[in-house]
Amino acid sequence: MAEVDQNHVVSAVRGVELMADSTNMLAIYLADGIKHGTIDNANGAIHLSATCRATRAQLYKSSKALPHFGLFTLVSSGKDRGSYGFEKEAMAKHVEYYVRYFGERFGQKLQVTLNLRKGYTDGSGFVDRMSARLQAIYPDVEWVVNKEATDNSYYKGLNFKISLNGQEFVDGGLVDWSQKLLGNPKERLCISGTGIDMQVMSDVPVLE
Repeated sequence: MAEVDQNHVVSAVRGVELMADSTNMLAIYLADGIKHGTIDNANGAIHLSATCRATRAQLYKSSKALPHFGLFTLVSSGKDRGSYGFEKEAMAKHVEYYVRYFGERFGQKLQVTLNLRKGYTDGSGFVDRMSARLQAIYPDVEWVVNKEATDNSYYKGLNFKISLNGQEFVDGGLVDWSQKLLGNPKERLCISGTGIDMQVMSDVPVLE
């Protein structure tokens, strides 16, 4: 679903479960509920969160990048409402959570980077509208907008990253997983996550 290289996948025997990212799990849960009518995202976005221990197979160069770590994730599901209605609402909700959380934890100015990704017809215009919307809501955040479109197999349209003192804490954006799972191009999904261990190991001083 997320098109991950098989060289980065850890295989497990029957009865053993390894989780690389809980956003995938939440996306499948949402899609199953929408398909069977137990979840209704037609009249408003559905927002879920999860905390788990994740396992990654990559060999990281940084000693702070652990192969087994705590992960907190947010996932928002909705329908295309026109004029990027869902995208604006979901992105604002995700950014708001992290800005408030990290602002209270570290008490320092955050940097949010918006990266254009392929997947939306009017990519540049889409990023401009999203950027204007978010900057109006959070004027005290340092914003960086990267409008160089890259073919990213993970995110579609827009990817955001939140950093503090040059260290990245949050990665998120729009994905097409629910469209694939349900066969419905009107489905929309926004995901994001932050490493829990990274916050503890960070050099950024915690606000007392």
